[in-house]
Amino acid sequence: MMTLTQRLQQFQIGVANNIDVAPQPIVGFSGWAPDRAPLGSSGSINATNVIPTTDGFRPLPNLKTQASALTARCQGAVAVQATGGEVYIYAADATKLYRIDVSESLTDVTGDYEEAASDAQIEYAHFGNTILATHIATPLQGAAIGSGNFSDHITSSDKPQARHIAVIRDQVVLGDTTDETDGDQPSRVWWSGLNDSKNFTPAASTLSDFQNVAGGEAGRVMRVVGGAEYGLIFLEHQIVRMSFVGAPLTYQLDTINRRHGTPISGSVIGHGRLVFYVSEEGFYFTDGTSSTPIGHGMVDRFFWDNFDLSNQSRMFSAIDPVNKTVCWSHPGEGTSIAGEPNRIWFYNWAENKWSEGEVTTQLVFTGVDAGLTLSELDTISSTLSGLPFPLGSRAYQGGDKVLAAFNGSNVYCTFEGANLAATLDTGEFQPFRGQRSEVTGIRPYIDGGTITAAVASRIRVQDSASFGSAASLNASGLCTLLSEGRHHRVRCSVAAGGTWTHAQGVEITAVGTGVT
Repeated sequence: MMTLTQRLQQFQIGVANNIDVAPQPIVGFSGWAPDRAPLGSSGSINATNVIPTTDGFRPLPNLKTQASALTARCQGAVAVQATGGEVYIYAADATKLYRIDVSESLTDVTGDYEEAASDAQIEYAHFGNTILATHIATPLQGAAIGSGNFSDHITSSDKPQARHIAVIRDQVVLGDTTDETDGDQPSRVWWSGLNDSKNFTPAASTLSDFQNVAGGEAGRVMRVVGGAEYGLIFLEHQIVRMSFVGAPLTYQLDTINRRHGTPISGSVIGHGRLVFYVSEEGFYFTDGTSSTPIGHGMVDRFFWDNFDLSNQSRMFSAIDPVNKTVCWSHPGEGTSIAGEPNRIWFYNWAENKWSEGEVTTQLVFTGVDAGLTLSELDTISSTLSGLPFPLGSRAYQGGDKVLAAFNGSNVYCTFEGANLAATLDTGEFQPFRGQRSEVTGIRPYIDGGTITAAVASRIRVQDSASFGSAASLNASGLCTLLSEGRHHRVRCSVAAGGTWTHAQGVEITAVGTGVT
């Protein structure tokens, strides 16, 4: 007996080679591709509140709150691990900086932090056992990870302030800077002394210096991405690699993309050697040498048609390594309330597949599993002697990366709630070549939850397609319905809170009418 995947492949090969295939085909749920024409599309027209995988899609869990609320909208967050293994979340609103520890308690660690503009994104860098935070209107802030308040970090006579920050090799690099001597320098990068994050006075002995990138014609610096060997500078119109060469230059700047940069700083997110971003042409990744499109023919046009450009500073990005996905939260044009992000787009880089989530957040970021609290250890053993590992063991300290967010109530959350209501549409298919047909049943290949199915049919490609009434799954695993036309598409819905793991596709029961 052939597996579902084999049957899908057989059907797709037949269609691709114009071979008559039997009715009752299997139609798979492929990656979300709203840019493609519906008829014959190998992509899903709609894939909402799901995560793309090899065989189709998995459910997207809802947000689960983990701590108390900030006093205002979160404008930046990061997860860090101290040298001892302890995990902390740092977050910022316009006027305060916060620390969240393993017990999920929220501590105000504002210190010398100065107010951020409403459209600012607060960025962070992890240098040794120090957490650094920046935005253009405050001096660079630093604090020991896990203890104390933030304070002005730079102690040298030169004290640049910056919108962007990263660590490249053993130096802190600032981008889009301002200082008392030269004022605003939007195309400038400025790096600290070697192994000295507090010294930014240029000197050959310390290797601290600054440089305006590409003479300014590439636009302002939009993001700096750090790395152990080199860094990448994303400008509005170019991407530049920053390679350490030592004295006297310290860094060599090489333009690796003259065709585009990024207009949206929050779209840039790195994972290993890959950095994902949105250019004016659409979604791309770069490996530090060249750029590769990942949204062409799938989501690029739909994104620019539905993205709220007036609130582009509200886009944030994150990596979900467990699901091998990049995530972008952003406000939808005409659907967002007061510019708040209400969409999350997911891209599975291993499968080259997309999906979207209808989740309202203030931002998404790559969080860290905080490990077990003392009360949670009680579920393992009521006594210390009964624990399988010592109390201070790293087995209880967490540290695994997870997808995290702040919700509309300023609260830190993880995606560990009940599964959201999911909707999946197939592409449009024609069960019988050259004639109309009646779809009489849909058998969803979804392994759980409360499932319904509906069909949209049309006779001509010039006709609009609207879905009929949804049918529930019966005891034999079939949704019985009736829909006549030449071209059909199926919509499967899984109710919120359902327990399921995989949505692979549908099997169509149809009969030919003999009418051309």
